[in-house]
Amino acid sequence: MTYDGIIFDIDGTLWNACQSSAIGINQGLKELGVSTEFTKFDIESFSGQPFAKGLQGLLPNLELTPEVIDLLNKSEQQAIKDLKGDFYLGFPELFIQLSKSHKLYLISNCQDWYLDLFIQTANIQNYITDSDCHGKSSKTKAEMLKEMTIKHHIKNPVYIGDTLGDQIACKEANVDFIWASYGFGKDLLLNKKTEKKLEEFKQLLEFLS
Repeated sequence: MTYDGIIFDIDGTLWNACQSSAIGINQGLKELGVSTEFTKFDIESFSGQPFAKGLQGLLPNLELTPEVIDLLNKSEQQAIKDLKGDFYLGFPELFIQLSKSHKLYLISNCQDWYLDLFIQTANIQNYITDSDCHGKSSKTKAEMLKEMTIKHHIKNPVYIGDTLGDQIACKEANVDFIWASYGFGKDLLLNKKTEKKLEEFKQLLEFLS
């Protein structure tokens, strides 16, 4: 298949910032007087969901008022701004190389500041055609995928993501799916006609050549 639009997820696909997220959220909880502490693995288990929904999974017994969500959001933002995340091997070099032959897009369930900070940190603003996230549009990932393909007249799109949620969104949006199996999702069952398994990010050019 020759794809005329390659759309990427961020967390678990291009980088892993869960350690920084855990530090930020733990700091916020400390300010709230909550003794619970999370590890990067706790954050990974809820990664890929909109921020408020992820907090509901992490903190089912805490009343997540708008004020609490805002404090934890700001705490996470400061930690990621200071500590960043870890890029997967081959990113952003292969991403930049790929941009010479394909139009590239980003779609994530992250917050608006997170998307902007990631793009700035990776220094890829000149290599992406467009981007969207739940924090900007308040839309589901399937809705964002549909709108991106319509907006840019993408006839043969593919989405590269790592979770079951990504796979389901692609099915709903009628977009081919490449599973970044090195990310956070486990044991996905793939349709060989429209879905492929990427074991390392550095294999990407081989997959798309």
